[in-house]
Amino acid sequence: MILYENKNNYIFWLYHLGISIPTLSIIYLNLECNDLKRIYDGHFADYYMSRLIPFTQKDISLITNQDLVIKSKQETNNFLKKFNDNKVIIKIYFDDDFPKHLLHIPNPPFLLFVRGNYHKLNETKLIAVAGSRQISDINRDILSRTVVNIVKNNFGTVSGLAYGTDIITNSLTAKLGGYTVAVLPGSVLSIIPSAHKQQANQILDSGGLLISEFYTTNVSRKNFITRNRIISGLGDCLLLPELRSRSGTMHTARYAWKQKKKIFCFDNQSSGIKKILNSGQGTIYKNIGQFAELYEN
Repeated sequence: MILYENKNNYIFWLYHLGISIPTLSIIYLNLECNDLKRIYDGHFADYYMSRLIPFTQKDISLITNQDLVIKSKQETNNFLKKFNDNKVIIKIYFDDDFPKHLLHIPNPPFLLFVRGNYHKLNETKLIAVAGSRQISDINRDILSRTVVNIVKNNFGTVSGLAYGTDIITNSLTAKLGGYTVAVLPGSVLSIIPSAHKQQANQILDSGGLLISEFYTTNVSRKNFITRNRIISGLGDCLLLPELRSRSGTMHTARYAWKQKKKIFCFDNQSSGIKKILNSGQGTIYKNIGQFAELYEN
């Protein structure tokens, strides 16, 4: 039972089973690992009858369904074996070292899967970068020079490992020896897009991090949108080189605005940049000093 020696693994099993987030939160905050093992072994009623854990009716219907419980244990054990083999760590919202910038954003992730250099995440000043997958040559060049300056000035980057803007940011930061975080729309063990597996390995080899709130191979369109709140959330600000007014990056910009993050835009005529600047939500990016000013206030 080595894979169940820590509290977060038990929480992951209950999460996979479908137990509600409010119930999981109470369990995490009030029970120890031995208690979770008792629940795993079938003694959940001890905690429900004593009113220590207020399981909902849906929770009870799940945890008393023996076929479902057996299936969830088998599936969870398979996931945990893969995580163990690939050094994937599970982080829970209430962990002391949960990403500090995600603690107070609207709708924070309850659970994260991380692979790579996690300890550096809370120690690094991070610039989130998002933008077009078909970035123009001129903005590609400007972005590349900007990433060089970001690394030279000891900032890290956060992006989504997608085509265009994302992969330039993540890959170049890693190549230059900087710290970069790739936020994925699926499992950290199943790179999306698959064409960027080599770059993902490059990130790990350079001391960077892969992170996701998802762990299965089932990836929906919604995943791509919801992961954007983590990209903007992890950054101290958001940099937008180029984007269309109707694009996934606009979701990232909206998340950043809701999170009260400073939004910097390259000065160009792309429809998304114009929309953000005209709304007064963005500031034209001029130089690396603007990032440094964020930490002087």
